[in-house]
Amino acid sequence: MAPRYAEAHNNLASIRLRTGNLADAILHFEAALAARENYPEAHLNFANALRAQGRTEDAKAHEG
Repeated sequence: MAPRYAEAHNNLASIRLRTGNLADAILHFEAALAARENYPEAHLNFANALRAQGRTEDAKAHEG
């Protein structure tokens, strides 16, 4: 996967999140946002992953 392909990273991270692989999901959400900082869907998904990890304060920074 191209490292700068935000949509692919977001999609893969979403799958990882649904299957319970939070650590991998977070890595891919971070890659998606590094590739495209203004990506609302990735920010929301990233916030959900952070909340699932108990990182509520970190999640707030990624919510609209």
